[in-house]
Amino acid sequence: MSSDDEKQSFSFAPEAADPRAAGLTGGHGFKVLSVDDDDAFQRTLAYALRDFRFGDQSIDLMFAQSMQQGARMLTQHPDIAVVLLDVVMESDDAGLRLVRAARETLGNQELRIVLLTGQPGMAPMRDTIASLDVNDYWNKSELTAERLVSTLTVCLRDWRQITAINRARRGLQLIVEASNSMLYSHSLREFCDRILAYVTTLLEVPCEGLVCVVDGTGQQVPRHILAAAGCYAGYAGRDIAAMTDGHAIAALNECLATRSDVRIEGGEALFLAGPDGGPDCAVFVNSPHPLTETERELLNVFTSHAKSGLMNLSLVSRLDQVAYHDAVFNLPNRNALIRSLRALRDAPGALPHTLMLVDIDDFSRSNLALGFDQGDLLLREVVALLQQHFPRPVQVARLHDDLFAILGPTDLISDESIAALSDGGQHINLSIARLALNDFPGAPDDALPMASLVLKQAKSRGYRQYAAYAPGQEAEMTRRYTLSRELRAAILAGEIRIMLQPQVDLNNGRIVGAEALARWFRPDGSVVPPDEFIPVAEANGDIIALGAVILRQAASAARELSQHTGAPFRVAVNVSALQLARGSLLDSLLEACASEGISTRQIELEVTETVAMQHGGGAVAQLRRLHEAGFPIAIDDFGTGFSSLAYLRELPTTILKIDRCFISEIGRIGDEAAIADMILRLAKRLRLTTIAEGIETAAQQAWLHARGCDLGQGYHFARPLALEALIARLAAPADDQGAE
Repeated sequence: MSSDDEKQSFSFAPEAADPRAAGLTGGHGFKVLSVDDDDAFQRTLAYALRDFRFGDQSIDLMFAQSMQQGARMLTQHPDIAVVLLDVVMESDDAGLRLVRAARETLGNQELRIVLLTGQPGMAPMRDTIASLDVNDYWNKSELTAERLVSTLTVCLRDWRQITAINRARRGLQLIVEASNSMLYSHSLREFCDRILAYVTTLLEVPCEGLVCVVDGTGQQVPRHILAAAGCYAGYAGRDIAAMTDGHAIAALNECLATRSDVRIEGGEALFLAGPDGGPDCAVFVNSPHPLTETERELLNVFTSHAKSGLMNLSLVSRLDQVAYHDAVFNLPNRNALIRSLRALRDAPGALPHTLMLVDIDDFSRSNLALGFDQGDLLLREVVALLQQHFPRPVQVARLHDDLFAILGPTDLISDESIAALSDGGQHINLSIARLALNDFPGAPDDALPMASLVLKQAKSRGYRQYAAYAPGQEAEMTRRYTLSRELRAAILAGEIRIMLQPQVDLNNGRIVGAEALARWFRPDGSVVPPDEFIPVAEANGDIIALGAVILRQAASAARELSQHTGAPFRVAVNVSALQLARGSLLDSLLEACASEGISTRQIELEVTETVAMQHGGGAVAQLRRLHEAGFPIAIDDFGTGFSSLAYLRELPTTILKIDRCFISEIGRIGDEAAIADMILRLAKRLRLTTIAEGIETAAQQAWLHARGCDLGQGYHFARPLALEALIARLAAPADDQGAE
């Protein structure tokens, strides 16, 4: 062909037949769309490109003869690579409008667009390229066959690079999403399901494939199919030997044997090495075409992340063992019990279940007295006893130390089993709380705190106690919780104030001291009784802050009362077990006395004998330090506890307070049987001052005075008074101070 012939426009080439019917469409090459209303031009175009190849691939040349047809084909074939677009068709700007539709409406930024025109003046080249996202612009009269081929080659190369970049970007975004998703896999089966879904999405093929798992030790063990989809769905949960698809079996076996990826016709097998001691995985997916370089690189990145996910799953499995298992006795722990309770919550229609808590009575003391080895033996005996009476499927869990839980169907937790458990033997004392979940109005996972409250109530009655939940108990629990929160706020807001109950000298009727009693005055004018909020404060630890508030007010009251009487006035305050156990108690007391300028002898410390007994030698040592600092020590509610006389002699006590329950006996039983009389005799022998609480009648006062009781307090003399009212009472004549 001559040089002039090569420059000849292809539009004038001879046409023997319509080349558009020669098989340039419907293949598997790059898709090129011609949109032109010039039928002769399209036939010539097809003829000119009949032998065109890009690399080793042909093109699929497609035709449309209007803007609307072109838009429809671009919508139906989003993978069209290049469009050769006539500017003027059914309208002068039809081609330009199709450019905007492709870019803006369809959002196809990968498509390469070459504008063609036979009427150059209709759309100037420079302005058009500047204002529209097109890649080239030619006058048909200037478009030789050589220029057409070079233009198409450049556009196809650009399209391939752009689509590869975008494919890689989408793939990397998918890998990031997959990595995050796989981190939250809680089981190997769930992990495998996600692997299969993400691999097929990454390759943009239908979700047809399976995941096979084998022991990572290399031993000849069964290879299990944990995930399957599409035509392989029926193989899920089966052994690979049960498969009938020979090419998939061959690919998976080769993949696992060689520990590498394997490509076969129509499919791809990917290898995922498991962590040390963990399982290896092989993923097989149907893939109609060999993987491209981009797909291969994306899969390499994906499998690297998947391997990390597999290692994470192994770690999660180990952490699950640590988090939900008691390693000492090979039992589920508290977390496992809560998980089981939540599973019952999420499984409506489950069989009725019962929750039991079992606690070893006085285990801490036994452990200290007999040694930790004996304590472990005792725990093992209890575990064996629980498992004997409550075999699987009942769950036996260890919550902490000596506290165990039993959870199972109600019909498997019988009264006979509970009775047998209670009679565990002479050296095993167990307290038991039982809660039928069907009787509990809350969710199952809210039942554990309620069962703990029931157990606490059982243990408060002594050893080997049994208590069952009664509907409505949660209301009391809710009330106490609400009161606890309100009390904390009340302490900070200054709603806790003391009232002072006078202590009267029974010899002359004069007020010689007072006991500070905490009162909670709400802003609305209501008063919360102390027997409601004091136990709550002791239970939640707020008794420390409450005690500090009472101590400061008592010290201030002692100062003011001393100023009005002209002599040191004594105010008694109660000391709780928690306060007594704190090493800072003495410093707090000394600081309060110093800040008010009063003597330590003006603050009397009242401790119940039960508190003093429970804290043993530590309590004695603390009380001795307080006594040596000058604080009078009184044993409150004497006679209601279990202290021995020998132990009483060890306490640095100066005062015995006779409980009101013994004062109420006076006049109702014979004098020789009155416990108050025995306590008064004992106090005389020990040279202790005595104070009688709860005196309500003149006869009780006379009886106590006749038997040598030193001081008394009660409604017979005065109810608890505000500081101002007590000051006014002290201003009265001595004979009238003790009269109500």
